[in-house]
Amino acid sequence: MQQLEPEAGEAVGLMLTPEGDVSPYDATPARARVFARTGGDGVHFSFLSDPDAEPSDWPVVMTVPMQFDRPNLVVGSNLAEFLALGLNVGYFVLEQLAYDFGAMVNELDRGHIDSDPPELMQSTLVAIAREFSIVPWDSHRLRLEWLQNHFPQAVEN
Repeated sequence: MQQLEPEAGEAVGLMLTPEGDVSPYDATPARARVFARTGGDGVHFSFLSDPDAEPSDWPVVMTVPMQFDRPNLVVGSNLAEFLALGLNVGYFVLEQLAYDFGAMVNELDRGHIDSDPPELMQSTLVAIAREFSIVPWDSHRLRLEWLQNHFPQAVEN
């Protein structure tokens, strides 16, 4: 993912941050290591560091600072699973899970948000799928609910 060009990252809502980037938001979990931002309202993605696990097994947390009731959601048990979540829709819109979980899950199940996504967005998502050998999720609701229950410490700040 080191090779994701800034324009491509912006097109899919996954703008990589420098290693060691720290979130200025209190809502971010204490053990979070920010790796990308969507570019909107402070929404960012972090690895939840775990000294007992390999970094490749760290869960991914999405922090939506403007959602005061539930600002953190686990959106993947690792990087590849997280990337697979956004393969059909990009990553910018995932913040809607924090505001209207049910409606966004329905959109994810449909498989697309835009009927005609921009070419750069499409080509970037295809490149991510190839690079990580991943396919989009099937059961969004079940998997997201499982992740929240399996990693409860991830949503605490």
